[in-house]
Amino acid sequence: MKNLLKLYRMVPRAHKLVYITATYSLLYSGFMAFRPLVFKYLVDGLAVAKNGAEYLSSSWWLFGLLIIVTMLGIAFDTLAFAQAEKLWSTVLTEIRKVVYAKLSEKDVAYFESAKSGEIISKATEGMNHFTGWINVLEWNFFPAASVLLVTFVLITLKVGWLSLFALAAIPIVVYFFRRAGRISSPIVKKSSLHGNQAVGYLAEAFNNIATVRSLSAEKFFSDHYRRENTNAYTTYNRYIGIWARHILIREWLAQIILLAPIGYIIFGVANRSFSYGDIIYITLLLQQFGNNIWSIGRTFNQTTIAEVRAGNFLEILEQPAEVVDAPNAIELTELHTIEFQNVSFSYPGTKKGAISNISFRLEPGQTIALVGPSGVGKSTITKLLLRFYHPTSGEILINNQPASSYTADSVRRHIGLVMQDVALFNTTVLENIQVAKPRSDISSVEAAAKQAHAAEFIAELPDQYKTLVGERGVKLSGGQKQRIAIARAILKDPQLIILDEATSALDSESERLVQNGLKKLMEGRSALVIAHRLSTIMHADAIIVLKNGRIHESGDHKSLMANNGLYAKLFQLQSATGKTEL
Repeated sequence: MKNLLKLYRMVPRAHKLVYITATYSLLYSGFMAFRPLVFKYLVDGLAVAKNGAEYLSSSWWLFGLLIIVTMLGIAFDTLAFAQAEKLWSTVLTEIRKVVYAKLSEKDVAYFESAKSGEIISKATEGMNHFTGWINVLEWNFFPAASVLLVTFVLITLKVGWLSLFALAAIPIVVYFFRRAGRISSPIVKKSSLHGNQAVGYLAEAFNNIATVRSLSAEKFFSDHYRRENTNAYTTYNRYIGIWARHILIREWLAQIILLAPIGYIIFGVANRSFSYGDIIYITLLLQQFGNNIWSIGRTFNQTTIAEVRAGNFLEILEQPAEVVDAPNAIELTELHTIEFQNVSFSYPGTKKGAISNISFRLEPGQTIALVGPSGVGKSTITKLLLRFYHPTSGEILINNQPASSYTADSVRRHIGLVMQDVALFNTTVLENIQVAKPRSDISSVEAAAKQAHAAEFIAELPDQYKTLVGERGVKLSGGQKQRIAIARAILKDPQLIILDEATSALDSESERLVQNGLKKLMEGRSALVIAHRLSTIMHADAIIVLKNGRIHESGDHKSLMANNGLYAKLFQLQSATGKTEL
């Protein structure tokens, strides 16, 4: 139960509510357990009364007591219900905060290496089963334990040592539940794994539905989903079988033990040592006792499942972040120079380095372009600069100080990023731009959109700036999405602009308009530009040509063309195929 207790400690606001709910449950159970004693005296009164009038005159107060006990029990049950619902709501709210906070701390590497569907599935299952376990404690364990305690005392007062028979049923039930839990726990874990993988395939397929359909790959994903879903189902059925067998044996043994005191009372009635009311009394007490043993057993059952799900959940929450701020890190207030000093980096789990011994310096107001074939490390350099990863070796300096001496968030606040694969959110055009500076007014957003040459197409949208763009911006064209992203960067007003193939999805006319906007944006600012279309970086202050993760050559356009190296060959090739403008 260590995983569940870990989660419980993460929601301290709920602790007081647990005690309050448990107290109300105890009071409710005490009143309910007292009712069999009232029934006993009612039956005994009926047995000795000479007629109905005498019975009613001597027993009316018992009816009143029964009503009072019942009403008080219901009142405390209602209070317990209200507190339990408040507890559930509090736990769910607090654990959601924990999940968001913990996931927000994760490295980019974590999300790049894991399926988002599996992460969401584990988090959702973990939250649901943890809150469900809290409910089981409140509605099953606490009331049941209270009833068992009160009932056992009442049975002992009536039949003495024979109450030990009832007590003996508890370890039998606990043993079989614990045994079933121990055997079934790895099976539940395996079923959960298959279920999470199924959700992972589902999310991956529908997050990339256009690509899936263009490749006619529906069967590929449906086969994988069906296989994992079926495995989850068949594995869980094994779990059900294990519990069914243990429940059958446990109930047989428990009921045999619980019948012993009843048999003793029945024979006692024949010998006139017990009354008819005692039969009713002990029978009702033992029935309550047995039912509540079952409730405690059910708690073990739910705990077994919840413990496994909580373990999966904690795997997400406790995954340590590798890129964290140093304890003495300070806020970066101004970004001036950036320097890479012999920086090398290998992605986790890979042997081959993504980049090796990269060195360059970006002065204020300069533009440096990174060019080269795909996979040579251009985007890796930007990820290191954004502090998504730490260099494997070498050092990145900002304002001649190690980048790690500043908080990562403050560094990112000074950087505007426009990527080839634009990330838009399923909200309005306005909010997709405002996300760069949430408190910006509409006039600032409109000015940024105008500079990015996005205002023209926004004006033609059904609700203009209030138009919903859909999941990942599916309602917009590639060029429109990139102009939204550029407007977002303009609104942020950063000191460094990173353009990763920022105009790759635009037609010639749109590219010309956006390039003019970017040129204005980049005035007086530093820029790091990644480009395959070499015509877009001819006027950069420096061009770094990468090959196999290393700097192959560097210089400005004119000097590189004069060297007649890789850059010149790439430029001439693009010129010959009409892919660049000379």
